[in-house]
Amino acid sequence: MRNTVFIVLLFCTVSCYAQTSPQQNLANGLGVGTYKNLTINPSYIGGQIAMNAFIRKNIKNTSGFPIEDVTIVCKATIDSTGKIQEIILSGFKGNTPNKSFYTAEAIRVVKLMPLWLPATRDGKPISMAVAIPIKFKDFLR
Repeated sequence: MRNTVFIVLLFCTVSCYAQTSPQQNLANGLGVGTYKNLTINPSYIGGQIAMNAFIRKNIKNTSGFPIEDVTIVCKATIDSTGKIQEIILSGFKGNTPNKSFYTAEAIRVVKLMPLWLPATRDGKPISMAVAIPIKFKDFLR
């Protein structure tokens, strides 16, 4: 008797979860992989490794000063087409009298960057700001 009651309760529990079909869930917008207000950040095509290679190829020391342990963080807006807009200095780490050289060179290199994959919200491209750090000792040796 105890086994029969257990099997009946188990069957009732399982059948309670099968009230809607996967097709009904999809029709109601509740399907697998469907999210509301999903935002995906912009990304450099090829990822961080490709961006580092681009920076290494394009950064130059035209000042003649020895390269110091300086990190510049540029804030840039990637528009809905993937183009870089509105580049500003958002961070500077290092003790150097040549701050203007490092700042100008970092902004120059960021301006040269190719199109990015733009951010998306609900599958539609949007503009979004990104931080691009450039540590000069890593790129100029």
